[in-house]
Amino acid sequence: MSFANSGIFASPPENSVTYYLPNTLCNWPWERIITPNYASVQAEAMAWLESLYPFTPKELITFNKVALSCGSCFKILEAYTDNLLFWRRASVKAPMACQERFVNTWGAYLGSVVLQADRRSSSYICTIDEYWASRRDNIAADPTFAMLEMTLELDLPHSVMDHPAIVSLNRDTNDMITLANDMCSYKREVLCGDTDYNVITVVMANEKIDLAGALQWVSDLHDELALRFLDTREDVLNHRNGVPSWGKDIDLQVAAYIDGLGEIGSEGMMSGASSPEGVPVFISGWQNL
Repeated sequence: MSFANSGIFASPPENSVTYYLPNTLCNWPWERIITPNYASVQAEAMAWLESLYPFTPKELITFNKVALSCGSCFKILEAYTDNLLFWRRASVKAPMACQERFVNTWGAYLGSVVLQADRRSSSYICTIDEYWASRRDNIAADPTFAMLEMTLELDLPHSVMDHPAIVSLNRDTNDMITLANDMCSYKREVLCGDTDYNVITVVMANEKIDLAGALQWVSDLHDELALRFLDTREDVLNHRNGVPSWGKDIDLQVAAYIDGLGEIGSEGMMSGASSPEGVPVFISGWQNL
């Protein structure tokens, strides 16, 4: 099964440099939706962030225009705020195991940001293995997964979350988000002259292929990850291939967590645009550089 429409290309426009951006989730079972609580939660979150005075008045106007996201909040917290203040709000109802997962993954994220900055400053192009080793942390997906647990008010012990099947689901979701993020941001990074830490550049350099070949490589890998995610999900939900039942209550929580991962994965390929209903949309097709 193919999740991307990358193999069905119309003729490119007659332009200088073009490439085709596939919609890697055209057959993904989770739709892109917005929670009905979005407006009220956004207002409260924005009010809290503004109370920290992280921006000048001019910067605040710009930030408000681009809408609030978990990722943008991470960047602000990383740069401006006292982490204890953030954590006091975020951990109110979080079980200890979830708190530990967030702290550990947040620490890994911060460390990876330093490494990324060092590599960017030296124009260093990673090997593919080096790329994954650091990019999985600095995409900030793992702290987001811990916040998913908090949002759903789950109480999942380490013994469950450390099971190979759950680890695989987390890793595949993380990698799909990473690939999608790099594909969507490639044009902007080209225009900024800052593509050295993008998977497309890494693949072109290491596999000795052109831009079209690298995009196909990334799209094919995304398909593999999506298929494995769905297969592993079935293993967990049906307790097969070595995945046990952890009891009715934990099994229901695990199912809710996996569904949340699927929804997070559906947001990986976003253009930043929205439908009239406010639902994020991804616009695939030919892109001009």
